[in-house]
Amino acid sequence: MGKRAYYRNLRLSVLGASRMVIRNAVDCNLSGYSGWIAKSDLLGIVNQGDCGVSETQLKRLHPLFKTPIRQKRLGRKGTVTLYPPGSPELVLAICRMNGTKKKTPPLRYIAWHLWWQGLPVSMKLIRQVLGESEHEWLDTLKKLRDKKSNGLSTFALDIMRKSQSAPLHTKFLTSISRRILRSKLPLIVRTVFEVVTGSFESFQLISGLKTNDDVEQLFERGLNIEEARTPRILGLKTWLDSDLDEELRNLSKLMSSYEFSNTYVLRASNTTLNKARGELVELLNGLKALSGAIQSMFGKGAFGLTHYSTLIEGMGMREQCLALRLWIFLRKSKLRKGMDIMLSSLREDLPKVLKLETFFRIIRVELPWLAKEFTPGKFLAALARPIKAKRFHERLAKLRFDHEQELDEFWRRHPELAI
Repeated sequence: MGKRAYYRNLRLSVLGASRMVIRNAVDCNLSGYSGWIAKSDLLGIVNQGDCGVSETQLKRLHPLFKTPIRQKRLGRKGTVTLYPPGSPELVLAICRMNGTKKKTPPLRYIAWHLWWQGLPVSMKLIRQVLGESEHEWLDTLKKLRDKKSNGLSTFALDIMRKSQSAPLHTKFLTSISRRILRSKLPLIVRTVFEVVTGSFESFQLISGLKTNDDVEQLFERGLNIEEARTPRILGLKTWLDSDLDEELRNLSKLMSSYEFSNTYVLRASNTTLNKARGELVELLNGLKALSGAIQSMFGKGAFGLTHYSTLIEGMGMREQCLALRLWIFLRKSKLRKGMDIMLSSLREDLPKVLKLETFFRIIRVELPWLAKEFTPGKFLAALARPIKAKRFHERLAKLRFDHEQELDEFWRRHPELAI
């Protein structure tokens, strides 16, 4: 199903809601069930487009819903099956997710992806996914750790060596391998393994390169965050000023702490899970939008932020579960105030960046002479060398002087672009 048909169906579900309540009120007693939808009405809505759901297929989806109920018909024999509020959107989202696939994914897989989008599903299935993820995470840690030395196991070292030539099965490692020599990939894999197992101490202790700085630079290049330390233009500041070696050491200690190892998300209430999911999804979507906007304006690698989009898009159910676990843990730690500040800053700054992206898009049409200066190539050159950054500012000042009247008219036409 295409996006146009999907959103058309969603609109139809909203328009049909009032008609459903009237019909249901006649057929059965809806006292205490405001917004619930009769099965016939639900099927009528979702089948107005390209969805095509039968009664049998709808019944198979019952575990995804808050339990449907049966109500006696008023003045007639038989019963009416009622579905909870939001059911049309839920069924349409399932249709869109399946697309043209002949084989339907497991219900827990469907439930997780719908829940991640903010749709109401049965939390029983969500907890099933989290339980499987919890078991898999603890099992993986056991395999990667050596019980005697508390370092990496032979299993982990074997994976590290094979990463040099074996096929890569994750987008994360594939994207890294494009930015560094494949022969150096085992160093990145080892660093990641040491961090998650709590054994990371220093880049200097990871053998393979001569100096501590070389390994750290290799790691930054692999993650595409080299530009995070580059002197900025237009008054922007760097966001990675600290020692990455120390930051990873602190993260490694956190990952191996008793508190994190015993953060069982299954013990969290439904309210806590839903709130944490909402905050985490908001953060990830915000970073993805920020990453895409910055790449569109300043080019690939600018500010060391453009890689987030690829990483977030590559997150599967397993990575999302782990991220949720980490988020819930941090929410209970001393870092919770910092997390509130981070979310608040993203909510404040993202609209400004998106507005700047709109500005760049408009000047390409209305002020092509200015757009020639705002190209990714010129930005990257200015980022790389201070002398080029100086010349960049000088050119902008000259253009402002030469085209003052035209620029003033532009801002009068577009007051909404002012930041």
